[in-house]
Amino acid sequence: FFTGARPARIHLVFHYGDGRITAATRTYITEKSLNGENFTMQEYVVDPFARQMRQTEQRDEYLKLIDDQKNAISDFRDAEREAAKILETREKEEKHPELIKSLFVQLKEKKLMEANKPKEEDADAALKYDYLAPYLPKHHKKKALTKQEAQAVKDACLKALKERLIDRAHIIETRLEEEQAALTKRQLGYQRQDKDKSTDDEEYEKYVHEAQFKIQILKQRRDRHEEIAKTKFKEMIERLQNDPRLAILNQ
Repeated sequence: FFTGARPARIHLVFHYGDGRITAATRTYITEKSLNGENFTMQEYVVDPFARQMRQTEQRDEYLKLIDDQKNAISDFRDAEREAAKILETREKEEKHPELIKSLFVQLKEKKLMEANKPKEEDADAALKYDYLAPYLPKHHKKKALTKQEAQAVKDACLKALKERLIDRAHIIETRLEEEQAALTKRQLGYQRQDKDKSTDDEEYEKYVHEAQFKIQILKQRRDRHEEIAKTKFKEMIERLQNDPRLAILNQ
C-alpha cells in the first residue's frame, strides 16, 4: 500500500510464510536531491537464509511500484470525477424532476399514432401491393379499360395464379416420388442381403419407419394443396368479378 508520509514511501507487507508468525516487509523511501530522485530500501526478512535482492532488482521493483502508484492515483481521480458528476446530475434531477415514460407507454403511443395516420397512406400502401398491378396496362389510371383489355388482365392474373399453384404441387410431388424411390431401393437391397450375415435389421426397420412417415406427410401435403388450390382459384375468380376495374366484363 501507499502512504502520504514525507518523505514519500511505499510500504509492502507480504503474506505469512509456512510456519511463520511474522510477515516480511519492504519499504521504499523516495529521496529528492539536486541530482533528481533516488531511493533507499528498508527490508525486514523473516527467513535469515533467503537470498538478498540485488540493487538492480530493487531498482526494477521500485520503478514498477512508482508506475503502479501513478496508475492508482489516476484511477482514483477518475472515479472521484465520475462520482461528482453523478451527484451533480442527481441534484439537477431533484431540482427539476421529469417524467420518463415507460417502454409500455411508448409502445402504446406509437401504436396509437400509427392507427391515426391519414387514410391516404393506407391507400398508397394498397396501391403498392395491388394484386392486379403486374397485369394492368400503363394507361389504366388515366382511362377505363376496354372489355378486351379487362379480359386480358383477368386471364393473365388467373394464369399466373395457376402456374404458381402447379409449381408448388410439382415440388411436393417430386419430393414424394424421391422418397418413395429411395424406400423401394432400400427394400430391394435389404431383400438381397444374406440373412445369415445381416446385422442391420434394427437400422433397416428404423429407416423404413422414418421413410414411411415422410411419405405419409408428403401425401397429406399434396392432398391439402389440391384443396387449397381449388379454394384459392375460386376466391380469385370472385375477387376479379367484384373488382371495379374489371366491371366492364359483367356488362
